[in-house]
Amino acid sequence: MSLMKKREMTEKQLASVRQNQRLSHGPVTAEGRQRIRAAHLLHGFYAQAEEVALRTLGEDPAQFQELLEAFWEEWNPTGGLQEALVIDLARCTWLMNRADPSPRAAHAEDARVLLSGNPASHQPAAED
Repeated sequence: MSLMKKREMTEKQLASVRQNQRLSHGPVTAEGRQRIRAAHLLHGFYAQAEEVALRTLGEDPAQFQELLEAFWEEWNPTGGLQEALVIDLARCTWLMNRADPSPRAAHAEDARVLLSGNPASHQPAAED
């Protein structure tokens, strides 16, 4: 059950949608198809080939593999469902870290400066 109310479309709106569907065939040139593929790699969330997405985004697939192995050792899955959940957990963690690394990076920099004993050389990160 959806929490959102579904808007009813008029017959005129439905006809317009159907007309637009008939006109749309997706990209027809190799360049157009490449542009569509690249759009999915802006964040890599929908990419089918994870290793290709990681490399394209400048990330190291070996680091993702290390994260997955750490989760595997931590949770020690038994059976297909648990294995799938551990893989999903590692993937979601990786994607969340990719989505917004700035707060963690700013806090890590603040901690580094404080530990170095020279807080005057660094201005604290601005809060968003």
